[in-house]
Amino acid sequence: MKRALLFGIDNYPFAPLRGCVADALKMQEVLSVNDIPPTGNFQCEVFTSDQEEITTELMYEKIQQYLDDDTGAIRTALLYFAGHGYVDGLDGYLVSQNASKYAQGVEMSDLLHICSQSRIPEIIIVLDCCYSGEFGSIIGNKRLSQLPSGVSILTSSGAEQRSLEENGAGLFTSLLYDALKGEAADILGNIDVAAVYNYVDNMLGAFEQRPIFKTNVSRMTRLRKTTPRITIEELSRITEFFTSPTEPHQLDPSYEDTEPCSTEENVQIFKLLQKMTSVGLVHPVEEKFMYYAAINSKTCVLTPTGKSYWKLIDKGHLRYQE
Repeated sequence: MKRALLFGIDNYPFAPLRGCVADALKMQEVLSVNDIPPTGNFQCEVFTSDQEEITTELMYEKIQQYLDDDTGAIRTALLYFAGHGYVDGLDGYLVSQNASKYAQGVEMSDLLHICSQSRIPEIIIVLDCCYSGEFGSIIGNKRLSQLPSGVSILTSSGAEQRSLEENGAGLFTSLLYDALKGEAADILGNIDVAAVYNYVDNMLGAFEQRPIFKTNVSRMTRLRKTTPRITIEELSRITEFFTSPTEPHQLDPSYEDTEPCSTEENVQIFKLLQKMTSVGLVHPVEEKFMYYAAINSKTCVLTPTGKSYWKLIDKGHLRYQE
């Protein structure tokens, strides 16, 4: 089971924000359901400032509750926060609505400690707030990585950067949402936190806020499943069509269904090879299009991406089959 705790705070008594409540609700929408198959994903609970006061006490209570599990049923927990962030000489803070000068909100060091004591195998922290890149570091002369095993952190900005809004929404969360909707998916429709970071990082320009990604995991867990560009059953046939990653597949006119000499078996193989071409796994040799490669009895070969998937399938290491 996977569960997510989400906070969105707009209504601060000081320096109110726009878009954080909407951002939290968008994240609830995208995390709660996979596209394909249309099944449940994260069990989400969202707390927003338009519905209740998000106090420091409430945040600590819910974080401690959600980031631990004594039943062994929860294998992934996700915490999302959109609101004000603050850093002083002692720590970084997720700022609550009842923050005061000496009690700003949830201390990032406390959050890190809660993660280190958790029995949940994987915890993902997503922070859309100013100075969020401070999380996972020690304040002092040096900033040292402090991530416990099984913890990944994705933040909207660096330790000394503000997070930007665009069109009334957090720029980071808008990109995060697009990534989870499918723009960061691999060809099988799988999305993990590393792919999300890579997408967000590439979409932000060199002079905009810089997202931060820190992780201490032995493998990446799928965050969401979207519509695949090729099914795993289709992809698995790549080792049938190519005897090795470097061996070409010989084509001839019998693969093209418009030719009198075509055979049903080769026509079906050719359709799948063309699909593999469309997703960047295969390309024709000495011809621009697969059609002419077949008509002129040329070959097709695996692309670098195709070779990578061939090796994964051959070794039985293709992931995300749960």
